[in-house]
Amino acid sequence: MTDASKKVDLVVLIDTSASMKDEAEALNKGMVTAIEDAKKACPSDLRVQFLGIEGTFASTEFTKTARQYLTGIGVDAGTLTARAHGGAKDSSAQEQIAQTVVDLSRHFDWRAGAERALFVLGDESLDGGGLTIGAKAVKANDRAIEAALAGKVKVHAYQTTLPSQPTPEQETALTEEYKRLALRTGGEYYIHTQGLADFRKVLQDAICASRVPVDDSIKDKEKEADAIEGEAGGGDKPAGRPVPWSGKVDATSEQGTATGITVSAGELITVLAKGWANYGMNNGPFSPQGNPNHSETGCLKMRIGADHIEYIQNGVFRWPAPVSGDVAFIYHDAPGEYYNNTGHFDVTFYRENA
Repeated sequence: MTDASKKVDLVVLIDTSASMKDEAEALNKGMVTAIEDAKKACPSDLRVQFLGIEGTFASTEFTKTARQYLTGIGVDAGTLTARAHGGAKDSSAQEQIAQTVVDLSRHFDWRAGAERALFVLGDESLDGGGLTIGAKAVKANDRAIEAALAGKVKVHAYQTTLPSQPTPEQETALTEEYKRLALRTGGEYYIHTQGLADFRKVLQDAICASRVPVDDSIKDKEKEADAIEGEAGGGDKPAGRPVPWSGKVDATSEQGTATGITVSAGELITVLAKGWANYGMNNGPFSPQGNPNHSETGCLKMRIGADHIEYIQNGVFRWPAPVSGDVAFIYHDAPGEYYNNTGHFDVTFYRENA
């Protein structure tokens, strides 16, 4: 694949509360130049979609809401995490960055084989606005990170001029959450709390950064993310944040792959699986979904405890563990028939305390 044919899907998502109007207009002015410059500097098969959060800005590219776009492609509105706008005085609905990241990560019509990226712009808390970051806002950001990771979506976060004067502690906490959303998903962060940025350059940088495979970006930014979470949590990651495990599940291993992780019944878990494997000499290759015409043979299953088995296949999102116990992943085949299988699945596992 040449650089110019590398698919990149970028969604530019903006908080549509009144304080963000200047940023929307400034971004709109530099947009065409930024995209053309990015295509020259970082050639790709680029697709860009501009969306507002529960609102729009006239005379800009932000003429459609995320809700309108998703329901327009057939997504059931009842499955969306972000709540609908409740009227003229309901500005917090227009500031649901974290919730809308979840919805777009899960439901946007990403092209097959494309690098997936979101560029989010806001000026207050990612959880419906405000200047104070409490446990609820942290949890909302955790869920946005979890959904982006599960969907292989890189999130670039832009924090702009604050609409009112926060305390130094509030400003630090707000900035840390924007940074954390970006770093944990492999994205770039742009902090411009004093004055407008050069949006032409910011957008070009975000487009170029979107070409890098998400797994590589996450690994590169892990130490910086750990440092931020350590500072916020007094040296330890706060409970409830995603704790990832990654490993290979070999099709030849009847015992499977142990994660070394113990879950509690009711704890929310997310599993993302990919790859190809064959059972026997000529059966496959099949994805983690397995062979649907042969009793799910060849699929990915998960063992919790000594004997509780779940057919996990391509994965689950924020699914409550049915029992407590140690977690292992296993390629599904008949006992004693693993010797002539080939291939493996790559599995990533996240957990979140319910």
